[in-house]
Amino acid sequence: MTRQLPLLSIALREGLRFESFYAGEHHQALLTHLQCVIAKDAHAQIFLWGDEESGKSHLLEASCLLAYEEGLRAGYYPLRQMLEHGPAVFSGSENYDLICLDDLDVVLKNEQWERAIFNMINLARANRQRLIISAVVKPRDIVCDLPDLTSRLPWGTSYQLIELSDAEKAEAIKLRAKQRGFVLSDAVIDYIYNHCPRNFNALITILDRLDQASLSDQRKVTVPFVKQVLEDN
Repeated sequence: MTRQLPLLSIALREGLRFESFYAGEHHQALLTHLQCVIAKDAHAQIFLWGDEESGKSHLLEASCLLAYEEGLRAGYYPLRQMLEHGPAVFSGSENYDLICLDDLDVVLKNEQWERAIFNMINLARANRQRLIISAVVKPRDIVCDLPDLTSRLPWGTSYQLIELSDAEKAEAIKLRAKQRGFVLSDAVIDYIYNHCPRNFNALITILDRLDQASLSDQRKVTVPFVKQVLEDN
């Protein structure tokens, strides 16, 4: 199930919830903080930064899903997908309780986008909105063409998301599998690691294929079954 947003037919992915995010030893405080911010009727600005596969988009979408379930209005803006449409996509954002800007990096050094985000940050503070922003680098290292935007990005709290180790990725995909109703044994994980790329997005794609195939064939996910699925694709 997905939640459809009114903007450009952007859909939130139902599986990307806080419960399916593997916090490990580094990110439990961040998950707690995000959930508290959503529950509290007050302005907050949070900046998440880290590598491409560190889980930033997952947390922004999870924040929006939780906001919806709490009866709040939320706007998720995946800027990489919206880049060609220009900052007009922000029309109506002042009506949201929560605003999530994903991939800020892609719109920087563009005068119109920078001015629009500068205005959004100011309005979010004035309107007591929650604002969560993600980028690859920390806010204090971002230099915008608009100096006033440079000064506003470090407002609030910032968190670095650390990419998972191979062992943590294994625990993360085990968690995702469990929430889908099946189990990945250590032997299955070892087989996948020995025969597939270990970047997290690739592992999730494999998990999706195993999920669909096991449901279709009504079979448990064993090493022979994984081998068959990988060979068939």
